[in-house]
Amino acid sequence: MQNANYANRNLWLVLLAASLFLGGCHKRIEHIESAHKRGLAENPIRIKIGLREIQSAWICFRSISGVDEWLSQPNDTSAVKTVERSESGSLVSETDFYWSGRKTRVDDQTLDETLTLYYEYKSNEISLSYIGTDRSIKSWIENASSNYNRLNVVKLMKAKWGIRE
Repeated sequence: MQNANYANRNLWLVLLAASLFLGGCHKRIEHIESAHKRGLAENPIRIKIGLREIQSAWICFRSISGVDEWLSQPNDTSAVKTVERSESGSLVSETDFYWSGRKTRVDDQTLDETLTLYYEYKSNEISLSYIGTDRSIKSWIENASSNYNRLNVVKLMKAKWGIRE
C-alpha cells in the first residue's frame, strides 16, 4: 500500500510540474497602465515632430530603468517603439522599428529586413539605420540630410513595404 501511495504522489507531482511548465509557456503580457497613459499623453509631442504615435491599442509590456517598450499587437515578439526618459521623467529619446517581413543576409547571418528610426530630444536629431540589401532604401537614407528628409524616407519605405498604421 505504501508503494501505491508513493506512486500516486509521484504521479501527482509529475502532473503538477507538467501543468506549471505548460502554463508557463503561454505568453501572458502584463500591460503597464501608468506608462500607457503617459505614452498616449505625449502623442501631441510626437505629432509635432513627425514621429510614430503610440496607439491606444498598443501594449507597454516593459518599463525598466526609464525605458518603456511597446508592442503593437499582443502576439508581437519585438517592440515597435521604445521611449527613454531621464530620472526626472523628461523625454530623452525614441526608437521606432519597422520590418518588411522579409529575411536578408548580412555578414553570414539571416536577419529581418528592418528600418530603425532614432530620435534624440536634446539634439532634435533623427537618424535612420537599415538592415537589408535594398539599394533604393540605402540611397534614400544616404541622401536624407535633414529630419524632414529622414521622415520622408520612412514614408517611402512604409509605402514600399505596404505598412499601414
